[in-house]
Amino acid sequence: MRYLVFILFLVLHSSITSSQELKTDTIKEVSIVEKKVIQYTTSSQVIDPKITQYYQHSSLQNLLQMHTNVFVKNYGVGNLSTISIRGSSAAQTQVLWNGVNINNALTGMSDFSSIPISFFDNIRIDYGGQDKNLALGGAVHLLNETPRFYSTNKYNVSFGYESLQNAGLVFGANLSRKRFYQRLKLNINQSRNRYSFFNPDKKVESELEHADSKQFNVLSDSYFKLSSHANVSLHLWGQFQNREIPPASFEDTSAKYEKISSFRSIIKFEKQRFNFYGLSSSFGFFYEDYQYADSMIQLKTKSDVITIPFQFNLNYKFGRRHHLYIQALAQNSFIASSSALSLHKAGLIVSYQLDPIFKRLSIRANLQKEVTNVFSVPMIGSLITYLDMFKGGRAYVSLSTNYRMPTLNELYYSPGGNINLKPETSKNIEGGFNLSRNKFKTKWHLDMAIYNRQVKNWIIWYGGAIFTPHNIQRVWSRGLEFVFNNEIMLYKKDAFPKVETDVYIIKVTDQLRDSSENLNTKIQKKSKASIVKLITGLLYTYSLSTTEESNVLNDFSIGKQIPYVPRYQAKANIGIQWNSLSIEYIQTYTGYRFVTTDESQYLRPFTTGNLLMSYQFNFKQHSVQGSFRLNNLFNENYESIVGRVMPRRSISLGLRFDIR
Repeated sequence: MRYLVFILFLVLHSSITSSQELKTDTIKEVSIVEKKVIQYTTSSQVIDPKITQYYQHSSLQNLLQMHTNVFVKNYGVGNLSTISIRGSSAAQTQVLWNGVNINNALTGMSDFSSIPISFFDNIRIDYGGQDKNLALGGAVHLLNETPRFYSTNKYNVSFGYESLQNAGLVFGANLSRKRFYQRLKLNINQSRNRYSFFNPDKKVESELEHADSKQFNVLSDSYFKLSSHANVSLHLWGQFQNREIPPASFEDTSAKYEKISSFRSIIKFEKQRFNFYGLSSSFGFFYEDYQYADSMIQLKTKSDVITIPFQFNLNYKFGRRHHLYIQALAQNSFIASSSALSLHKAGLIVSYQLDPIFKRLSIRANLQKEVTNVFSVPMIGSLITYLDMFKGGRAYVSLSTNYRMPTLNELYYSPGGNINLKPETSKNIEGGFNLSRNKFKTKWHLDMAIYNRQVKNWIIWYGGAIFTPHNIQRVWSRGLEFVFNNEIMLYKKDAFPKVETDVYIIKVTDQLRDSSENLNTKIQKKSKASIVKLITGLLYTYSLSTTEESNVLNDFSIGKQIPYVPRYQAKANIGIQWNSLSIEYIQTYTGYRFVTTDESQYLRPFTTGNLLMSYQFNFKQHSVQGSFRLNNLFNENYESIVGRVMPRRSISLGLRFDIR
């Protein structure tokens, strides 16, 4: 019944917006107002939207695996995918949508194979805790562009096909008026995930079976403009997925089956008054239902959880150098079948920024305190200093403490939950620098970070017939991260010669900006402008994450690497962009991954070569874009985790239509 109500709401929304009369706004005033915006973050990576165009029919785990320094732990094509950042566990990483953590309250994790890339304009990864988001392991931000309130309609539809007998359909609509903006996105995938592989346990060629998956996603963002400085928005995200779990390489057959449904809603108010202050508040309701069955052992389980998050944020600037940030938050999570099995928390975050202290030195301090109904949580904080070394160069040092609360499963799972668990706590030191240059015909950016993290009360599940979580370990993570991107302009021919003028545009409204986008499209079509770029990049991470102490007698994990954390990862890319044609080659390397705590068993390193191509054809205000991916070019046979052999060579095709 709740799904029917949800779909009826979307249909009603679409009919209301489509019935509005399309009016052409006249530009009464043209002015431009721009101010330098400085992003104060430590080690972060924003995925270029030019990259996401290749993955419009894929899930987020494919993008992260190819273009970031995170390690993707993949349980098989179409099945659960989690990530590890800097040797952290999957539950130590947050996934933020509209600033709210959407990790499952039962497991504390997100399944990255169920997050469609087509729903989001930008993806940002925070490697480690930031001043406004002290996630113990890091965070993945799912971002969309700020709406522009002017009369226009935009639509897009795309089709995708993979040689694994998978197909997908994506539809998007952006409807905008002076005081209303509606974004609607649909994603439908039907996958068979059929491929052959060499079975390392049976030493024969095998065909993956019992791996069908069906997934339906719908996302709605509605914005209502209250004034020139304030708006209220409603965000709805529904996910419905049925999937079979294929047998591992050491199993003969499988009858495992999952059915997952989730509904997320957030209502948000935002107000920004020039650059002096800004405030926002959000209230959410999340419902997640998980069903698992295995007919071979007559097993059926059902778990549903409700989460109600609330946030209030205030930014205030006083003087030229002082910035104050305050966040009040609360969250109520409970198992729907028994509200007594719950975790309630409330907290306050206060952050102060002084920019600059001296000519080139800035500082930001942060304090956070939370209380819960189950256990006591320590006060945590961070101190970050930034030094502008020279134009385009910045160094930073960060000191912080952090924690991760136990999940509902860890507290209440029956049988095996442990109500006496303590939060995992950490002490972190990080230093690094970033350099940017845009000179002559070369533009490049370099990020490097060195980190050291000590985590106490690390939660591990162990036992005999019944597994129970315990705070038994202290884990030491340290390492190095490196990101380098470079663009070289090989050839450029302007559409029109440059003209010297004394006329200056002072103000640019959203209508004029949209008109300029249309004009650029027409110029590219009719003129003889030509651009040829050489694009190169390198990602590298060294992560040493070892157990230093344990409460288990004769624990052979002391001094050993945490399972499924590779010490080395490297990814290099080279490509060329010639007007509307883009070609890119990516080579990846993943090192040894130990699968036991004493390092007695491991998975061998693997390397893959991948080719990406796209071409966009523009006509009038519309465009058609085709994309092609050749995955695992050299037919590498490898396992992501034990028993889950990944596909060898495969292809992915995509075709997208944009209509304005």
